[in-house]
Amino acid sequence: MTSSVVSLGLKFKALSSNITDEGITAHYGGDSPWGKGGVNRSDHNRCPTIVRAWHDYHLSKGWSGLAYSAVVCPHGIIYQGRWANRRTAANGTNAGNQRSYAVCYLAGGDDAVTTEAKRAFHLSAALLRSSLRWRHSDWKSTSCPGKPIRKWSQAGWPLPPGPNPLPPNPPHPTEEYFVTPEDERKFAAMLDRKLETQTNGILEFIFAGLEGVFGQQFNKLAEWTALMRTDPKDVALLKSQSAQQLAALKEISAAIKKK
Repeated sequence: MTSSVVSLGLKFKALSSNITDEGITAHYGGDSPWGKGGVNRSDHNRCPTIVRAWHDYHLSKGWSGLAYSAVVCPHGIIYQGRWANRRTAANGTNAGNQRSYAVCYLAGGDDAVTTEAKRAFHLSAALLRSSLRWRHSDWKSTSCPGKPIRKWSQAGWPLPPGPNPLPPNPPHPTEEYFVTPEDERKFAAMLDRKLETQTNGILEFIFAGLEGVFGQQFNKLAEWTALMRTDPKDVALLKSQSAQQLAALKEISAAIKKK
């Protein structure tokens, strides 16, 4: 599964922006939610439910909501928590919450760190314009983030081989979730061009059809005249009107095709 960021629309109480990011602290989520089979038996359909349950639990403790900046699941998906430029409540000390984002692995302390999860950790760091640096136990005495993450960190947080999960120089995240005024202008211009192209195509189709209809009408006037015994003056007027309409339609169709 390709790493990507998912927002679950979690509702937070007031969050502090008092954070001076110096790196990311890695966590695990406590007891494994995957049972004896571990991450190899994990069901990705449960991941969003578990993250929402954590959020509700943290709210019940009187916190602003999910304590983590993000949650990484074994399948490589990043669930947005407090996210960028927001102080965490997970690192265990004021200094830890002040200086570091918190990214939690959706697994237990003995669960293996999957290749997808490692790539998602690195993608989180890149999107937050930060780096993988600390373990929860670096801030306080705890078994978190567990032996597998600890071993990975001691090796230098190596990124598994494969395509880079993120293009170079990613945009710095904002409260608008990466959307800048320039992005909005480019998107609006793209929509205008697309709409114009689609509109011209539709009009061209309509006018081509009408041109064909009026062309058939014009060519069959003599046949209609004979069948309906139409007054010659009315026939002449109808011919004139049809010719004008046909000429106008051809001009419009030609103008559209030039665009």
